[in-house]
Amino acid sequence: MGQGSLGLPQRRYFINETDIITAYQNFIQAVATELANGTNTTLIEQDVKDIFEFEKNISMVSLH
Repeated sequence: MGQGSLGLPQRRYFINETDIITAYQNFIQAVATELANGTNTTLIEQDVKDIFEFEKNISMVSLH
């Protein structure tokens, strides 16, 4: 078994707030909104922040 990949290819993308991070968060939000399929989407914005922070924390201990 090996280590999986992250949504962004390198740890450095998670460190500083950049246009890449904003675009990535917008992408996560668009996918989540689409998957919600018109149901209650009030929690999506917080969920996107939580998902990004989780992935950011994983990137800090990953080998990439």
